[in-house]
This record gives sequence, C-alpha cells and structure tokens, in this order.
Amino acid sequence: VVRAGKPPASRRRRKLDELRTPVAQSRRSSSPIDYLRPKLVTHNGEHHQSRCGSSRIVNHRPKHMDACNNASPRTPTQKGLGLSRRVTLLLVTAITKSEAFSKTVKSRFPGHNPEKLTHLHFYFHDTVSGDKPTAVVVATGPNTNSSASAFGMVAVVDDPLTVGPNITSEEVGRAQGMYSSSDQKTFGLLMALNLVFTKGEFSGSTVAMYGRNSVMSKVREIPIVGGTGAFRFGRGYAQAKTVRFNTTTGDAVVEYNVYVWH
Repeated sequence: VVRAGKPPASRRRRKLDELRTPVAQSRRSSSPIDYLRPKLVTHNGEHHQSRCGSSRIVNHRPKHMDACNNASPRTPTQKGLGLSRRVTLLLVTAITKSEAFSKTVKSRFPGHNPEKLTHLHFYFHDTVSGDKPTAVVVATGPNTNSSASAFGMVAVVDDPLTVGPNITSEEVGRAQGMYSSSDQKTFGLLMALNLVFTKGEFSGSTVAMYGRNSVMSKVREIPIVGGTGAFRFGRGYAQAKTVRFNTTTGDAVVEYNVYVWH
C-alpha cells in the first residue's frame, strides 16, 4: 500500500546530497548572469576554479599542460604577431649594443711591456745643396724670398741619422717627413717627421715627432707623439742642438737626444 505524503527522512537526505554535487548543480537552471561566473573543473576528484573563466575537461596530465594558453590553439595571425614581437626585440637589442662606440681593452699587445724609458742619441744631417740633397723645398709663399724668416717655405726631407757628427759615420736610420717655416717674425719651423730606425735593436720601429722647432735657440724641445713596433704607444720629447750650420748652402748637422716612454 502506497500512501501519499512526505517521503521518509532518509530519502530526503539522499535527495539533498545529490543536489549538492557538481553534476546536479549543472542541471539546475541558471540565472541570466551565470555565464559570467567562472566554472568549476574537476581534477582527481577535486574542484578547481578555472583561471581562464571557462569550463574544461581536465585529464590526468601535467599541470604545466593545463595553462590558459594551451586551452585553445593560436590562430596564424596570433603566431605572426608573436614572431613580429620577437624580431622587434632582436632589432632593439642589436641597436642598443651598437650604441657602445668605445670600450676598455684589458689585453696587451704581444711583446709589449709598457712604461719603459728609452734614450736615443744620433745626429741629423739636413742637406739642401749639391746634386743629391736630402731636403727639397716643394712650396713657397708669395713673400717667402723677401721674408726674414722664409715664411711659407715647405720642404720634404729624407735625412740620414748617424751615430756620429760626420756623414761618414754609421747610419742607424732616416728622418722622413716635412718641415715648414710657420713664423713670420722669427725663424721657427713646424716639424712633422718619422724617425725610421734601420739598424740595431730598434730596426723596423719608428718614432713620430711633431711640434715647433725654434731654430735660433741653443736647445730646442720637440714633442714625441707616437711610434710603431717597439715604440707602440710611445710618448716623450726630443732635444735638438745645432752642431754645424753652413750659412752659404743652408746645410746643417743637428744633434738629437730623444726620450721615449713606451
């Protein structure tokens, strides 16, 4: 006999338990704004709120495979945008690196021991007369001949350097370059010479000399601004002292003491 009325308490409790399960809740009618709420996903019997805001079926996979960016495949447009961003980043990095126009070099050149002082002593033979002059005037100004200081005169030289004051003594190098008269009042020369050594310990090395030579002074000082070979990074000074000067021909012999840090 089935009687109408309320079901037994045990049946009512089972009904309430079923209504509390996620499946039963999903079957219940939803309100108009339920689609805005994040759904629950089940993984290993546990309920987790989806970070993507949409329901998903979660299998027994590693957690890193359940990231939001793996929920749906990227479209070709999205892939193109990603590649474009990477190319832009590489270009920006390359431009940033190219802006560094200078840097400090820690390594030394092979065979270079810095901060060594070398004293060089030789005689400079400047011959402007005869059949084989070692100094040749290549240019003059409009008033050079009438100027007391020969202002505007430019000469190119390849003068021998010897160990003694006589031209017949052993030659150890050449002074190659030019000098010009650059003072309108007194006889002063602008010297731009390379001292090229051809014998001895420094054969093949050069010293660059550049500066003013006050010819009428007893001792003149001229800067050493560089060098090559054994004189890399060279700096120092040269002292020049006239030994002989022929007022008729203009030939001269000059003693040089050169001090070079290198």
